[in-house]
Amino acid sequence: MLEEKLVKTVSAILLGLTIVICSLLFYLSASGRGFERIFEWSFDGLPQWLVVSEKEDTESVGKLIETERLKDEQLEEQLARQEESARERISISLPKGTDAAEVTLNWDYMKRSLRLFIPEADSEGTADMDESILSGRRDFVSAVSFEKADGGTYLEITTDKVYEFECNYTTDKIYIKPVELHEVYDYVVVIDPGHGGEDPGTVDTGYNEKDINLAIAMKLKARLSDSDFNFGVFLTRTQNENPKLSERSALLESAGADAFISIHSSLSEEENSAEAAGVLELEKSTLSEDSDERFTVFEAGSMKDSADLKKLVKDEYQDEIARTLYERISGWAEEQTATQQTATQQTAAQ
Repeated sequence: MLEEKLVKTVSAILLGLTIVICSLLFYLSASGRGFERIFEWSFDGLPQWLVVSEKEDTESVGKLIETERLKDEQLEEQLARQEESARERISISLPKGTDAAEVTLNWDYMKRSLRLFIPEADSEGTADMDESILSGRRDFVSAVSFEKADGGTYLEITTDKVYEFECNYTTDKIYIKPVELHEVYDYVVVIDPGHGGEDPGTVDTGYNEKDINLAIAMKLKARLSDSDFNFGVFLTRTQNENPKLSERSALLESAGADAFISIHSSLSEEENSAEAAGVLELEKSTLSEDSDERFTVFEAGSMKDSADLKKLVKDEYQDEIARTLYERISGWAEEQTATQQTATQQTAAQ
């Protein structure tokens, strides 16, 4: 009886194994795998069918290589940008412990002077600085000087002409990039308020021509700066001072100006009678011996004429003069823009 049960059990087990083997053979045949594939061992000791297929492995490696290639290209581009940035900027290394955020910078375009005040790092003071703290671009630099002062050192960089500047800093370095004015502005206009300082110009009943000229110039600057045209506006003076004529005219060249307007209020009686209420003919003139079409002397009126004087000292009339000047400058800029566009179209059509 026991032997019969044992035979039945063994038979059932053999039958089960036969079914499993047959099913597996059928699956392998249907899926295209060979029976021997299941026992084909790879070099690392794993059955080959457990290893990623050759095609899948190739794709993974290809993606990895492509990713690394892109990373290398991005790194090369980043390094190229850094090198280009270094060529475009002057770098100022600060003394140890000095915070770049505390450095002050002043740009005097009349003197072409970029002046930085670098504070002392600690109570013991900073060591004397020299040009070794400068690196990078220097082609726009005409001169460099250092001046010790209470609490720090002044670094003055004199430039070869007038620029705008892009300034950035890290904790221990300042980076300054000079930018050509015509890369920033469509048109560069210099406004010269006549006289100033110890030179009052025409004086009448307590009024000085220099003050009227400056008031008109500041109003004109405000209008030009707020214009739809991209004007860069530079004044030869913004307060009661008297730059030399040579300094005033030099700004025309150093700024690469498209127009230079010198404002006065001292028409002679003959000139004034030819202008209804002293208004607004632009006369070409020059502050130097060489004639330059960019120079214009504008006479707002005659302080010697009592009727003119009453108007010239009023804020509303000064604003009217500034508006009229603005309209004429804008009209000129519009003509220039149209001419440039026509020339560009003709060039493109060739």
